Amino acid sequence: MPYYYTKENGDVAGPVSAAQLNQLVDRGELGEKTQVCREGTQQWLGISSIVKIGGKKGLVGIAKSWLSSLALLGVLIIGIAFLSRLSQNRIKTDEERVPVMHVSSTSEPVKDSGHFNPGDVMRSQNLEVVITSVETRKKVGGEFFEETASEGGIYLAVRWNYKNISSKPINMFNQAEIHLIAPDGTQYNEDLGASAAYASQFNIDEKVLSDLNPGIKVNSATVFEVSREAFSDPSRWSLVVEGDSKMKVRLK
Repeated sequence: MPYYYTKENGDVAGPVSAAQLNQLVDRGELGEKTQVCREGTQQWLGISSIVKIGGKKGLVGIAKSWLSSLALLGVLIIGIAFLSRLSQNRIKTDEERVPVMHVSSTSEPVKDSGHFNPGDVMRSQNLEVVITSVETRKKVGGEFFEETASEGGIYLAVRWNYKNISSKPINMFNQAEIHLIAPDGTQYNEDLGASAAYASQFNIDEKVLSDLNPGIKVNSATVFEVSREAFSDPSRWSLVVEGDSKMKVRLK
């Protein structure tokens, strides 16, 4: 006996056989909310009265479940990273603040040496840091994970690496992080979603939930969203890398 059935948008389709209804359910195209009506009658019933719902999932159903799980996992990872950053950005008193240290591109700290440029090797007591790439983008990410800057905004995308040059592990709360500093001194924190999308394009192996052991170098990617108008003169902006000290890098 043929049946008509309702689609998600409210449209009515059919007629189809009970076997075809079962196939549509297996493919995930119909679910528990679907209503069916036997041809020649006016009575609409739940599809579960005709075919079994909730058994073995078809390929489409499996794919939907897998994508939902993957999306949840992504949210959890971003949430953990965000909490980690909040811990690193905890408010300090004036006595606790670490003074800005300008570091030479060779080895020992040099006072009043000015800002450094991308590509310079900067060293503090525990970390060796290099800003390898700085670029502006309207979009970051790839085909499956892409972020677009807001209207009037632009992304400043930074690739960088850092290495533990000390003799002890550095825990997750004391590893390096980077901020963007505006001409008036305003500090910009990273856009976590855009950073994750940008990182997906490269071989990023930064430690998020584990220690950075001695001699280990990791690659990182950080993205900031800024007003295109405010960022019209990048030379007035700078990056600050924070770890056991602060290291400033000027933008050209």
